[in-house]
Amino acid sequence: MRFSLLFVSQLLAFGLCSEESKEDINVFGQSQNGIDIDKQRTRFPDTDIDSVNMVRIGDMYYVPILAGTPPQYILTLPDTQIQTTIFADLLCINCYSGVNIWPKFSNYQSSTFKTIQRVFGRNDRYYSEYGYFGYETVSIGSKTLEKAILDITTNMTDVPKYFYSGTRYLSTEYLIPNPSLHNVYNTGVLGLGYPLENISNDVFFSRNNSILNFLGEKKFVTIDLREDGGKFSLGLKKNTNETIVWTKPDGNAGFGFKLDSYTFANGILPLTDMTAEVNPRYEEIYMDSDIAYKINTYAIKQYPNCTGFNGKHIAAFTSGNYTLKLFPQYFMELEEGALYRVLVAYSVYKSMYYLFLDPLRKIPDPWWARFTAIPYAITRINGEITRYSMKLQKKYGPVVRV
Repeated sequence: MRFSLLFVSQLLAFGLCSEESKEDINVFGQSQNGIDIDKQRTRFPDTDIDSVNMVRIGDMYYVPILAGTPPQYILTLPDTQIQTTIFADLLCINCYSGVNIWPKFSNYQSSTFKTIQRVFGRNDRYYSEYGYFGYETVSIGSKTLEKAILDITTNMTDVPKYFYSGTRYLSTEYLIPNPSLHNVYNTGVLGLGYPLENISNDVFFSRNNSILNFLGEKKFVTIDLREDGGKFSLGLKKNTNETIVWTKPDGNAGFGFKLDSYTFANGILPLTDMTAEVNPRYEEIYMDSDIAYKINTYAIKQYPNCTGFNGKHIAAFTSGNYTLKLFPQYFMELEEGALYRVLVAYSVYKSMYYLFLDPLRKIPDPWWARFTAIPYAITRINGEITRYSMKLQKKYGPVVRV
């Protein structure tokens, strides 16, 4: 989820096209059974440094978070040409040399995945694009999350630096805690996110001044987003003091951390004392369930005369009087190689625009540029923030490299 959409002024470029595009972020990974997380994680004594053994699946390497069924992973692309500094951008491919880390969920390896349809495909001399739609059920601890997943894969032959190939999530249901304990929706990170009220640690997910503790049968991740905080735990936690210490760069929503080395399952990447900056966006951006459930997976239509940036064609799911139009992701290069991504969604059904901001990109300077989501937000163009939004933070700068 996680985890980016086109702005009001840019909507004019689409003419009279009615558009609803939801995209971005989400959960990590690829399903792979039989992996023991204790064998994938090393704690260096008397330090705040973890070394996490990566798992190779095909040609890809994954960091095994292993929270959930099917297990969740962070997908990584190692670049062995880099020196000792890497930049880990959870949603960026080849932004600069280094190890690029972003979440990707494997839709097709879970036995619970159902009603998947290849709903459209297109090829021309510049790119190929394919879309899939279906439902996936992910269990984390004793909780179950059902998601409607739209997977659009775009490969651009002329500008490989800027294409994004990944999974967009249209979530239909939210993780519902045990009703005997709490009556609250959870959204966001790993499909869990910020609860709307404080809940206790034994309910899998807790909050204390923006501290997130991912709990299940065991603890998996802790993120401290307080102003004076910046702590992150990767892998199993034995106690709340076992954390990787993060630094919060000025003007950036991400956090810096240091790993002594990345250790692959089939060898060690020859890098030491690596410093990375990563934005903890393992969350999803949700669509209201009454919208997502109206999608008819068979009623796919392309609008060849209604294009977004880079001339990409717009695809739309329709059902009755409801249309969900999808604009492919667009990247623009700014000074010093910084990137920003924006996309806008228009719901014909609700006659409402939604604005999505990517916190790792520098945003241009119209009125809306003064706000970014930490770690994400769903902001309606009329200024109303949906109940699934996280807080907005003023004054956001370009990507800070470490």
